[in-house]
Amino acid sequence: MRHLLQRHALPIAAHLEASLVLAYALPAAALQPLLPPGLTLDTFGDFGFLAVALVETRELRPAFVPAKLGMNFFLSGYRVFTRYKTTAGRTLRGLRILRSDTDKLSMQLFGNLLTHYHYERSRCHVQRTEQSYTVEVRTPGGRADLSVEADVSQQSVSLPAGSPFSDFREARKFAGPLPFTFDYERETNSIIRVEGVRQQWNPRPVNVTVHKNAFLEQDRFRSAGAVLANSFFLENGPYAWRAALDGAGAKYGIHALELFVRTLKQDLSAVEAAVTEPWSNGPVEGHINRLKMLKRQMYGRAGVELLRARLLPESVFSSQLLHQN
Repeated sequence: MRHLLQRHALPIAAHLEASLVLAYALPAAALQPLLPPGLTLDTFGDFGFLAVALVETRELRPAFVPAKLGMNFFLSGYRVFTRYKTTAGRTLRGLRILRSDTDKLSMQLFGNLLTHYHYERSRCHVQRTEQSYTVEVRTPGGRADLSVEADVSQQSVSLPAGSPFSDFREARKFAGPLPFTFDYERETNSIIRVEGVRQQWNPRPVNVTVHKNAFLEQDRFRSAGAVLANSFFLENGPYAWRAALDGAGAKYGIHALELFVRTLKQDLSAVEAAVTEPWSNGPVEGHINRLKMLKRQMYGRAGVELLRARLLPESVFSSQLLHQN
């Protein structure tokens, strides 16, 4: 039943403080075996593309939870550019995640519990100056160690040598993240579509120097001759995710949880107000509960005078007696 938890049931919000994405071009034949049923490669000429995303994430949380309660972490992720044809016949572009590395244990635990994104705990170091953005990632066994330095000074930028793109307009089409991320549910042979909702999304091309990329040193990639195709940098981007399910699994789920989520969405403004505003109707509801309890206790056992004595505050009841006398 664990797969039912991994359907991205809750809408998620976050703030991307910085995002550096490198896209590598490889022969399509090297990437196609990595995709599950239902997904095809998003190609340019004879090339498929693998993105390395390096993201400083802030305030990750369910969308109805205050930002101050969100999680801050660093993420390095490896994704393949793909296409998916929905049951309605619409073709969508998106990413298929192969591996994720994070510096927070909590993100690793919850990420693997609620997604199929294959989180590993890693040590990450990020250094930012006016001229450069440097990332060092150290992973268990060194399988995805990474060392990258980007020139963010906005000086003259050119496409990497050997890039299959002729200009940045072509390259921009393969600068993640794309509108969708695709997750595969093996138990029901279904595709989970996670839609990204972006604001202020204007990544700019940057020159990078890759000192080490151990993930691409695996045999399947080394022999394919991966070539850096582009690199884009973004700062201060609000981001959110929402999901849908296509395939056999769309008919099944945890009904109570799905009903709860739908109800939250229908009254989302009230839910947000409940956790962000200082006011509460709790005291009023408490008094109403007390009055109903007293009424039920005394039903058929006492008259109105005793009921009034128990319901009204002592000062009010005493003043009424004096007035009557």
